[in-house]
Amino acid sequence: MRVLCLHPEASSALQFSKHLEKLEERLWKKHGIELCFIDGPLLDVMPPGTLGGIEEGGSQSRRWYVEEKINDMLSLSPSEFDDSSPSKAPSTIYSGLDASLLHLAQIWNRGGANCSNHNGASSTVGGLMMGDCLPFQGVLGFGQGADVAAMLPLLTYHYNEEDMSDGEGSVDREEKEDMRPPIFQGLQFVIIVAGKDIMHQKEKSDSDEDNFDELYVGEKEGIQSLHIIFNDDCNKHKLSSQRLAKQYGPHAEIHHHQPSKRSSPNDNAQPTHCSPALSNIIGKYLVSQKNRLYGNSETRQLITLRNRLANVEQLATLTIAREIQRNPPKALMAVIGPLAINSNAASNDNEDEERSSNNTVSGMEQLGVGMAVGAWQGPRRRGFGEEGGGAPCPQEFLLKENERR
Repeated sequence: MRVLCLHPEASSALQFSKHLEKLEERLWKKHGIELCFIDGPLLDVMPPGTLGGIEEGGSQSRRWYVEEKINDMLSLSPSEFDDSSPSKAPSTIYSGLDASLLHLAQIWNRGGANCSNHNGASSTVGGLMMGDCLPFQGVLGFGQGADVAAMLPLLTYHYNEEDMSDGEGSVDREEKEDMRPPIFQGLQFVIIVAGKDIMHQKEKSDSDEDNFDELYVGEKEGIQSLHIIFNDDCNKHKLSSQRLAKQYGPHAEIHHHQPSKRSSPNDNAQPTHCSPALSNIIGKYLVSQKNRLYGNSETRQLITLRNRLANVEQLATLTIAREIQRNPPKALMAVIGPLAINSNAASNDNEDEERSSNNTVSGMEQLGVGMAVGAWQGPRRRGFGEEGGGAPCPQEFLLKENERR
């Protein structure tokens, strides 16, 4: 079982993996559960002299979004704005969140991660670890990573209205929602540590809360989830975490945790250190989820089928790449440069034997292109600074007029 791990704010995949190193090793050796860590797409710009970023993620410290306050009065249309309009409190926007969701969707559907210390069950084909492309079953998020992880079960593909109708009449709204496949297919559970509901902007009345009691995240009864709420959080953050857990329905498991001083969150930092007590809670839940998934024969067969399909897709990609490398298109070699084409002709027999022996290690034929990739290394028709200067077209691509017809 593979779990995608999202680091908190001002951290990185490498730093987060170090904080969960003991838990990661124990889960892999005893239960075959692999934790895979990825970096957020946004760099965390730290002020000069700030030590927080260095301690958490160093110069490669990253985040999933940037929280910004805006005034709702700026979003009003001219027809809605008048002198009697009440002053509104600033609302919050999360810049870069769309890029993070797209980044996660690509990794979820294509596989791979920045950091995974245990890949013993993976086979190597063409120098690539096949286990890196296997599907994930769950998501674990800390802090800002938990905020993003909580949104993943909600995301579905969008269809046009014409595609949703059958030609005889319009489809009901509920049927439309059911017809949309989820972007994160195969997501079975989420673990949210010190997360909050970032989609909630304004306070709702009791009647509004009652209207959403039967609407849960994911399936009709809610997706499997673990919510760890820190007891020393501020009241506003704790209420947001509790509201988020309520939206996950009856399958949501809630733990109130008292963090150590080292991992205690505040207004300027998010929890990164995983104490033994917190590791125990997360580890037990992951083991229970694996037992639940693999204890059901239908779910186990579905996971096995998805893994086989991922392997077949990756093998097909490697086969195509190998065929292109063995007999590359001329247009591609023109972009690479002439030295790559003539490298074998200019070398002696001993160099050819050494090159062939090195290339057969990975099972793929490789071309020693050197520094010729993406740049022209031959003579130019015009010198630097002259009009029309640049790389000439190779002679084998120049056809006479009668040959072009």
